[in-house]
Amino acid sequence: MRTFYESGLTDVGGRLFSVLSPSAIKQEIDSVDQYIRRIDRDVQAHKTKAADILQDWHLFVEEWTAFRNGADWLARTTGATYDKALDYRRRADAWDELVHRRGASTAPVGTTPAHHAPGDLIGSLTKLAAIGVAAYVGVSLIQIYKHREVRHDDRSGA
Repeated sequence: MRTFYESGLTDVGGRLFSVLSPSAIKQEIDSVDQYIRRIDRDVQAHKTKAADILQDWHLFVEEWTAFRNGADWLARTTGATYDKALDYRRRADAWDELVHRRGASTAPVGTTPAHHAPGDLIGSLTKLAAIGVAAYVGVSLIQIYKHREVRHDDRSGA
C-alpha cells in the first residue's frame, strides 16, 4: 500500500485524519530532525569527500527545514504530515547511505523511527470521539433551533 506522498499527489490535501496524535507526529519530526542534523554534521566535517553533492545536500536541508518549521500543531493533526515526515526519513536514509559510501561518516547507517507511546492510540481515539460528540451536539442544536422556529411560526400564524 502506497502512502499519499509516494503516489505523487503532493498538491492535494492528503489523509484527513491521523491515527497518531499531534505530539506523536512531533516526536517523529523531531527524530527525523536529529537524524538529518547528524548527517549534516558528517557532511560538514568531511566536505572534501562530499564536495560534488554539497549543493544538493544543502537544498535537501533547506526543504526539510521549511517542512519542519511549517509543521505546527494544526498541521500535525493530519496524516499527510506524518506521511511527509516518513518520506523525509526515507530520503535521509538515502543521503546517509551515500555519505557512508563516500567515507564521510563513521556513525551507524540509518536510524529508527521515533518510539510512540501506547497512549498515542488512546489519544487518537479520544480525538475521534470528541469530533463525533461535537458533531452530534451540533446536529442536535440545529434540530432544536429548527423545531423552535417551526413552533414560533405556527403561533404567529394563528
